[in-house]
Amino acid sequence: VGSRFRGRDETPGAAAWCRFCGMPRLFKGQALHVVEEHQLVPQIVQEVTEAAKTAIDAKGSFSLCVARPVIPALKDLSPEALDWSKVSVFFTGELLGANKAYTEALEAFCRKCGIQGVFYPILRPLFSTGSGLPPFAVKEAAAAYDALLRNHPSIDNSGKVPS
Repeated sequence: VGSRFRGRDETPGAAAWCRFCGMPRLFKGQALHVVEEHQLVPQIVQEVTEAAKTAIDAKGSFSLCVARPVIPALKDLSPEALDWSKVSVFFTGELLGANKAYTEALEAFCRKCGIQGVFYPILRPLFSTGSGLPPFAVKEAAAAYDALLRNHPSIDNSGKVPS
């Protein structure tokens, strides 16, 4: 967070403003940004592209974990920007068996960029009928995806936050 802000007056206790939108910083350097989608999309695309290039240069691969609300912004990722064969895509916030984020990601950017490492989110067991699942099945499905995230070779789990 600290690198995203610059204070207009660097003395302790002085107000500081966000370098992106000019709004004052909130408690402990946090900021609330209200931006139009057309302003946010290029920033998301740029940050994902830069993070991917940095990770590929450093460790030979990049893992991207996305939630459904972010996926439409990624439609502007460029197939020429980097070696997408070194990218793996995972999902968070997916409803058990719905897999809408997976489908939307394929359509928005994965196929266009040629990303092969797109990991299907939590699967609904074959015996399900579309109604609620028994607790053991939910726990088993969540544990399987958790194991994938903890053991996939493209994810570095050595730090506090996987990368």
